[in-house]
Amino acid sequence: MRHPDDERSGKYYTLKVRLAATADDYEPNESLKEAAEVSPGKIKGSINPSKDIDYYKFPTSKKGTAEITLNNPTLELQTQLVFFNQNRELIGTANAKQKGVAKVSGEFEVEADKDYFVAAFSSEYRGKYGIQNPGEESSNKSYTLEIKIVEK
Repeated sequence: MRHPDDERSGKYYTLKVRLAATADDYEPNESLKEAAEVSPGKIKGSINPSKDIDYYKFPTSKKGTAEITLNNPTLELQTQLVFFNQNRELIGTANAKQKGVAKVSGEFEVEADKDYFVAAFSSEYRGKYGIQNPGEESSNKSYTLEIKIVEK
């Protein structure tokens, strides 16, 4: 019988460990076309795997202001929100200027009986509107996205 040490190649190997993707209840929601339909209120999602962008579509029943808040559970994410109107046109953003910011919020005017969209992701802030190459960051912790419609 051979000794286990006699089987060594003498070469080193590399072992890569990656965080397994953590799907949330709204996947797949990777584009405006696949946006998960949600109602105003609180939902939980995750930015996982890296470069994940989560899109949500929500209806309005009254005219007012949509207030959108993302609560970031981790120091690894630099969260961003991008807002779109019923025509899927960009209407605003809310950006964390650095990693680990606990809360990112934004608001925009809404009309009654329309659908609006929000995208949530992690990316380095570049000071421009729109989605800028999602980052390599991911988290197995769920973020909370809150959508409120405040009547005017």
